[in-house]
Amino acid sequence: MVSKDVTITCQYGLHMLPSIMLSKMMREYYGCEVRIHYQDKDINAKDIMDLLRNHLKHDSRVTLVCDGKHEEQALKDITWFIEEKLNTLPHK
Repeated sequence: MVSKDVTITCQYGLHMLPSIMLSKMMREYYGCEVRIHYQDKDINAKDIMDLLRNHLKHDSRVTLVCDGKHEEQALKDITWFIEEKLNTLPHK
């Protein structure tokens, strides 16, 4: 199991479009469990409804946790998505 603390810096947070993209990426490429811990919530990053239901806002401090096959690469990619890619997506 690997984990990393990150902050959502995108002013729009993790809204619908990035939630769809993130859950699809995690489901298609990684056989490990991918979770986002936020406050007292444990969010499944592969489940679009779980991501949308727990809309993570700007400046949310979260812990990313990957456990299983390809966990290191999954952690690297979800970190990149939240810290970099999220800020470049269209937000309309």
